[in-house]
Amino acid sequence: MWMTEIDDFFIWQERFIDITHMASYYYFIYYEQECGYSSQIIACLLCFLHMNSQLALEKLNLLVKLGNSIEERSLPQWVSVQIKFDFSSLPAACINDQLNDTICYATLANELQQFCDKHCFKLIEALAYRLYQFLKKKLFKIIPDQINIFLCITKNPQLTKVEQSSFSISD
Repeated sequence: MWMTEIDDFFIWQERFIDITHMASYYYFIYYEQECGYSSQIIACLLCFLHMNSQLALEKLNLLVKLGNSIEERSLPQWVSVQIKFDFSSLPAACINDQLNDTICYATLANELQQFCDKHCFKLIEALAYRLYQFLKKKLFKIIPDQINIFLCITKNPQLTKVEQSSFSISD
């Protein structure tokens, strides 16, 4: 009986993700009384609701037209981007192992590069802000849950006394 409950738990957990935003005490009572799930299973689901998670992209290298002068912007340069996505609950992909239920970082990296290909920036602050806005709009369409974003742009300026400079922006 216990193993059946565990198997049912994973099936129910997949369904539960769909109602996370509407979850309330009444849903738990319904699933306990009407579906026969034990209070232990329901307690596990309550823990599931409160789990936080994070996806981090480290050293995402983008070629960007960046620089204060026209000459500097005429030759694209590499910047390193660090992005952290903090989820208020576990993405459905943690349970169902489906790429379309999370952020595909290969696709995201390509879209960020395409965005940079279409724009020029004088400052890393402006670049960071525009990428941040792009990510917020994009992610809201994919995953409407609350996602906090941390983004950091690092560049290697052509200065003798400064090896790297960076700018961060976050929720």
